[in-house]
Amino acid sequence: MRRAFGLIAAIFFIVLVATTAITALSIATMTARDTNNAHNREQAVLLAQSATEYAVLAMQKHDYGTNCLNSIAITYPNAADPLFIANVRIYYLDSKLGCGAGNTIGVIPLPGRPSNAALVDVTVTSTAALDSPRIRYHRRTIQKP
Repeated sequence: MRRAFGLIAAIFFIVLVATTAITALSIATMTARDTNNAHNREQAVLLAQSATEYAVLAMQKHDYGTNCLNSIAITYPNAADPLFIANVRIYYLDSKLGCGAGNTIGVIPLPGRPSNAALVDVTVTSTAALDSPRIRYHRRTIQKP
């Protein structure tokens, strides 16, 4: 009787230790995965900020007399094997710049001079090369270069 009780207690203790070990392993795996996902999301946020600044720079150096700057595509870290693709769409707030109706969203009534303000719409999407859940980050700002 005493041996049976000791054997049952030993089996119960082994099951308890195994359950605790499996739970600890599961929590450690979730933490590592969540850390990786958070890192990738922060990369997408930083790429969206950089793409916005790049769009402002491109708007400043663009010659609007020849054509209108509509969109910019950025691949990170390179074009051959990108992890993220950033698509920048630019919508102008003044029709006096000569952009078509598809890229002008309003007219700002400033007498005598056009406004260079624009709505910069950035969408960053991860590719299949990034081995994690797909990330899609959208950022919309009004910029005045």
